[in-house]
Formats: sequence, C-alpha cells, structure tokens
Amino acid sequence: MLKYVTPQADRKYVALYSFAPNKDDELELRRGDIVNVIRKCGDGWYLGTSRRTKKFGTFPGNYVEKLCL
Repeated sequence: MLKYVTPQADRKYVALYSFAPNKDDELELRRGDIVNVIRKCGDGWYLGTSRRTKKFGTFPGNYVEKLCL
C-alpha cells in the first residue's frame, strides 16, 4: 500500500493570533509561532507541534496560515 507523505514545507504554518489552551490536549500559540501541522481535523481544528515550545496538541485552524517560503 502506498502512503502519501506531505513534504515538510507544506506542513509549516504561522500563528496569526495567540491561543490559550483550555484543555490538556490543546497547544498554546503565540502570534508569529511556527507550527508543523500533522493533521487537519474535520471540525476545523489542527493537530501539530510548536517549533518554539516543542509541545504537541490541537488548536483552531483559523488561528494559523500556511507559511509560504
């Protein structure tokens, strides 16, 4: 079975707004943070890792924008 792997550059997003987590599985964002997005969930939330904190969690997808290099 072939598995499609998203290129590393396609997974980099920048936080447009700060986000304070309300639950243990949520990821804190600060405006300007770079986040590696692992999955886009159907409910509008994303799953990823902060490059600043190295922490992993979910966050609102509308708080980030794809980083174009």
